Amino acid sequence: TYLIAGNGNEKENLIEKVKTLGLEDTVNFLGYVSDDSKIPLLDICDLFILLSREENGAVEGYGISYIEAGARGKAVIGGNHGGTKEAVENNETGILVDSLNISKVKKAIKELYLDDKKRIQMGSCAKKRILEEKIWDISQDKILKQIEDGLL
Repeated sequence: TYLIAGNGNEKENLIEKVKTLGLEDTVNFLGYVSDDSKIPLLDICDLFILLSREENGAVEGYGISYIEAGARGKAVIGGNHGGTKEAVENNETGILVDSLNISKVKKAIKELYLDDKKRIQMGSCAKKRILEEKIWDISQDKILKQIEDGLL
């Protein structure tokens, strides 16, 4: 089963695509996910994918969602720009891709989906990094700075 959380701009397009492909029994759209629901969802997933991208000059300020997934021992696939690059160590804690390059996105998903050992190893590395490097503390400081600077 593939779970899609959130109410992003592409949700309706994705729903139509799922219907067109006949994947309604495989893909579930969760809509808005509360903070209370986030951790249980991270715990049951095999892989966390968030393909942030630069849009009209705006980029992911800091990848807190990637940090949350890593703290739960999950490998991630993310866009290769903005704060995502600080949150995800490419080929160590996850895979960074050009989120607009569908063939690279598909390759990364297939790679981690089919290679349990690699996916689990990356998730373990992510959790270890967060604990050892105190990433949560660093993340909080960066987020507070972005709020102060009016970026968030």
